[in-house]
Amino acid sequence: MTFQSRNWMVESAHRYLQAAHLLANTNNLMQVAEVNASFGIEILLKSLNSEILSNTGKPTETYITGQRGHDLLKLYESIDPKIIRESGLVQFEAWIKRLSVTNIKSRYPYEDGAASGYSSVIVEVGEQMLKEVASYYKLNGASDHWVAYVSDIRSL
Repeated sequence: MTFQSRNWMVESAHRYLQAAHLLANTNNLMQVAEVNASFGIEILLKSLNSEILSNTGKPTETYITGQRGHDLLKLYESIDPKIIRESGLVQFEAWIKRLSVTNIKSRYPYEDGAASGYSSVIVEVGEQMLKEVASYYKLNGASDHWVAYVSDIRSL
């Protein structure tokens, strides 16, 4: 099977993580930052377990994901272990386990069982994961300018 870069997914994850970074540095918006960071991580994980569905190489490229849902651990565990090692995501496994249901628990703070406190940790983890995944795509031949840009940035 030929390697397929999911460029649009990397760009989309970058946008959510960039928003999370900005929100984390704004008074009283850490909960929203967590949700955005969680979405960014979710997209990164799904990108490693998806296939291009249509419009290959075009800005309107679409994908079909192998695992659906918002549980980060389930998404992580659905990725081929070889890809996890090669992409550098293995270093984030403990964080993924710990932050697995952040999206579910932080999205609606008024629901029973919602998170009672918030932290910038998921934002920082997401930023590092973005760089690792973009670097993995670049190393495997992705020529998209977003992938190259994201793999080389120092911070969002």
